[in-house]
Amino acid sequence: AVVSTQSTGGMAVINLIFLTLTFMAIAPFKKLRQRQLVVLQNQLVLSLILGNMAFQLLSPVKVDLDEDGSPSFKKNPACVIGVIIVQYFFLASIAWMTCCTYTLYQKICEALKSFGKVDRFYVHKCAVGCWV
Repeated sequence: AVVSTQSTGGMAVINLIFLTLTFMAIAPFKKLRQRQLVVLQNQLVLSLILGNMAFQLLSPVKVDLDEDGSPSFKKNPACVIGVIIVQYFFLASIAWMTCCTYTLYQKICEALKSFGKVDRFYVHKCAVGCWV
């Protein structure tokens, strides 16, 4: 038996268009890219774009069921790998959201305690934590 996934249609296209427009509105401007929060938000949008594209590429995949009526890895290795990739990108986007949230918290609440000192490698630390 073969089970097909549902098509998400026009909403996915609209989502990808606006995510791409958001990325393109910020990415070309060097002055904006120097701001810590903007860099983190760009990475968030990039991970959402990649996650949505991977999800859309996975949408038309047919899932083969075994004799018991459940999907198996033997019959669907590409599908399982695709699902892992999609989950990775959406988990990375949640991690980027967490970094953005913590950055806003630092800017609002911790600014007085740190006397304006900024961790120069904060974005690099977030990149390692979010992409790896």
